[in-house]
Amino acid sequence: MKRPHIAGALAEPRLRPGPKRVIIDTTFDADGNRRLPLGTGYTPSRRTLADLNDLIDIIETDCDPEKLARYYRASTRGDDLLRSQLRVMHLHLRHPGSDDIVYLMQRDDDTVIILAISDHRHLEETPRGASLRLDRAKAVAATAPYTPPPPPPRNPDDEDD
Repeated sequence: MKRPHIAGALAEPRLRPGPKRVIIDTTFDADGNRRLPLGTGYTPSRRTLADLNDLIDIIETDCDPEKLARYYRASTRGDDLLRSQLRVMHLHLRHPGSDDIVYLMQRDDDTVIILAISDHRHLEETPRGASLRLDRAKAVAATAPYTPPPPPPRNPDDEDD
């Protein structure tokens, strides 16, 4: 599967520390109400939605690695192919190993795009992530203008005379 080019998309195993802008790929129903990007046939519990809100608060506030630790689960299958091939991370809501997953993309400009809230289906399908709406991710990313991070400060001691 060819992934769409999304400027600044990272393939890192953890969210970088520091506050982030969170963008949720929402759609609208016939009445104009916002809808979360839920997997087909997936219905989150109230506890899952509350945990999603807690996760978003952590990401927007500081992305503290200690606060985020409970959302990560080491892959038992080795490399996370969604992350390495598609630049899509998945975090477990409620507890590590739960079947409530948030799929997201992290950019190097401190933006996180939430693509879907679902179960493990995107990890189990062939090819992995085939039904993730990556075309939507590109469209959503386009609504949040990409600003590359500034270069590191120059050290005057390193400059030539």
